[in-house]
Amino acid sequence: MSQELIKVLLVEDNPGDAFLIQESLKKRHKTKFKVTQVERLKDAFSCLESDQFDLVLLDLFLLDSQGLNTFTEISLKANHLPIVVLTGLNDEEMAIQAVRLGAQDYLKKELAMGEVLIYSLCYAIERKRTQEQLKQQKIQLETTNAELKKRTKQLEILNDELEAFSYTVSHDLRSPLLSIDGFSFFLEKEHSESLNSQGKSYLKRIRQAVSRMDKLIINLLELSRVQQIEMCITEVNLSEIVQTLFKDLKQQDTQRKVKLKIAPNVTVQGNKQLLKIALENLISNAWKYTAQEEVATIQFGVLFASEQNIDSHLEIEKKRLNSEIDFSPIRQTPIYFIGDNGVGFDMYQADKLFTPFQRLHSAGEFQGTGIGLATVQRIIHRHQGKIWAKSTQGKGATFYFTLS
Repeated sequence: MSQELIKVLLVEDNPGDAFLIQESLKKRHKTKFKVTQVERLKDAFSCLESDQFDLVLLDLFLLDSQGLNTFTEISLKANHLPIVVLTGLNDEEMAIQAVRLGAQDYLKKELAMGEVLIYSLCYAIERKRTQEQLKQQKIQLETTNAELKKRTKQLEILNDELEAFSYTVSHDLRSPLLSIDGFSFFLEKEHSESLNSQGKSYLKRIRQAVSRMDKLIINLLELSRVQQIEMCITEVNLSEIVQTLFKDLKQQDTQRKVKLKIAPNVTVQGNKQLLKIALENLISNAWKYTAQEEVATIQFGVLFASEQNIDSHLEIEKKRLNSEIDFSPIRQTPIYFIGDNGVGFDMYQADKLFTPFQRLHSAGEFQGTGIGLATVQRIIHRHQGKIWAKSTQGKGATFYFTLS
């Protein structure tokens, strides 16, 4: 025991039994016991109010109380203390009932001596202490869980309000914008002859601004919808999605020379609709930022490595994509990537990549709204994954992501 002295309240009205118990406790050398003995329940109550004890050793049949009622009464006064019940030859069933009601243990009086007594008392104290610790931990856990549920609910409400606000604003903004676009179109078509060169220039700028604003609103709507789409998980073939996206981009710009390297049959468990949106943003970025290259190179693949070893494993993966030999790196957590040889970006600004409306290149260099990568990050996070990027300016960029 960690305690130097164990204080025992012995509630026993038989002088002979009380004497034998006290003598047994005196003979214990490793653990010291201080015993206070009373014969009546009311005297036990007085002792509990005036002194502090580590344990109650209780006979159920006293001069002023009989049976289980004795235990019930004392447990109300000493609920924080371990109680060991003393029983006679014919009272064992009642002692067991007392244990079911909360007593730590029971002892037959003829065995309540020597090592058996010592062990029972020490065990009762440790067991009660452990129970109290578990009780406190349970209370703390319940409090923490309640607070967590409360905060989660608050975040859900705030998120729902934010998404609703984003959707409403985007929708309400787009309606008058479409009117501006429509009237400016008819103005250009039917009244351009009455406008001088400066007027035509102004009208052109209006239509370009409307187009940019419309794209921004569409992207905002997509960003808000990402959180609202139900997470239906199925097997998704990322390679097929990437191949289709590249095919669509090629049809839009047939003159571009682009080398595409797509790892075959890369499948994952995820939401197909969301993953398609994410890949579309990443592939479109690679296509856009390689536009100035004479021959662009864009690749999609998967490797198995830690983030720290990403560069060396990427070289392995590049060689594998260029080789007919099928050799795979050591299987670890799959990391999917989309890389290009485009303009790249300054890694000092990498922390801004996934922040809405943050752009690392001016609108004059490359068109965009600064929302695409924020949308991608939300999608990856909904799949319990991570996304990050590495780049060297003028040599391209690679985006990596994981999925749960």
